[in-house]
Amino acid sequence: MSKLKLIAGIILLAIIIFLIRNIIVGEPPFKEMDLSFSTNTIQNYSSVAYLDTISHVGIHELEIDSVSVVLLDIPSHIIHEIMVGDQVNGFVLQVTDSLYQIYINPKLSRRQHINIIAHELIHVEQNISHRLIMLDSPFVFWKEDSLDVSVIDYKNREWEIEAYQNERTLESQIKESLY
Repeated sequence: MSKLKLIAGIILLAIIIFLIRNIIVGEPPFKEMDLSFSTNTIQNYSSVAYLDTISHVGIHELEIDSVSVVLLDIPSHIIHEIMVGDQVNGFVLQVTDSLYQIYINPKLSRRQHINIIAHELIHVEQNISHRLIMLDSPFVFWKEDSLDVSVIDYKNREWEIEAYQNERTLESQIKESLY
């Protein structure tokens, strides 16, 4: 019985250390950065103050020029309208050739926000390079093929597969620049 108490004590101690590290200490601050070099415009209307910094760095890493991005919280009613049963943490809408709106769930950790912004910025790059062109809903143009999004499962959409394959690299680049 004493081995069981020892194991339970170790698990409890690990949980306490985890909570102290992640809740009380929080996440490390970003490095001081000069973003004046940018030809891009980021407007942060979300409730998360640092999303513009993450976006500036991600756009710079993707070597995107002369684009405007507006960051917004996902309204709670939209989350239920888009995907019933699935968690929607972010999506991007192309407004014009150079203006994009990125909607993001504000109730995530900074690490999750970096991941979501990286994913959505890859979609911005796909749009800018004309590999992904949003047509009248529910159609898109992907690498010269017109596709009906409503008949393709989210995880099987080639542009989503590409974004998931590349988001970790961009996420790492963003973290390296920020920390």
